[in-house]
Amino acid sequence: MGEGAFDSCSDLTVLVVDDEPDMRVLVRDLFTRSAGFCCQVEEAADGHAGLDAFDRLRAAGHRCVLVVDLQMPDIDGLRFAQLVLQRVRHQQMILLTGYCTDVVRAHASRIGFAATLMKTEVHDLPAVVAALVATS
Repeated sequence: MGEGAFDSCSDLTVLVVDDEPDMRVLVRDLFTRSAGFCCQVEEAADGHAGLDAFDRLRAAGHRCVLVVDLQMPDIDGLRFAQLVLQRVRHQQMILLTGYCTDVVRAHASRIGFAATLMKTEVHDLPAVVAALVATS
């Protein structure tokens, strides 16, 4: 298979870091029902748990795309991204937020997010992840 292609669903993990349990379940369900895209989904309820999960997945050799909420109680999504990028320079990340302005989008892009989606656009997430994976 060519670069960016996957042999099985276990080759890619989408790590969802969001303090809202309903949003984590919704994202998991979107990927579970997505016929055109196959991946594992892991969840973390806050930034600290997200960093722990990311470190564990990396240590196990998983390729990851991170889906990160902006506003979380312990570490906000922008700070979380900075901490991730200290570990892996070019980590694929998507900011998923209910609080999106042009300023937030621009700042997220400067930090290293590949895309920013409003939570109302969550149904687009599988296609956005698939596009990221296809171009990497």
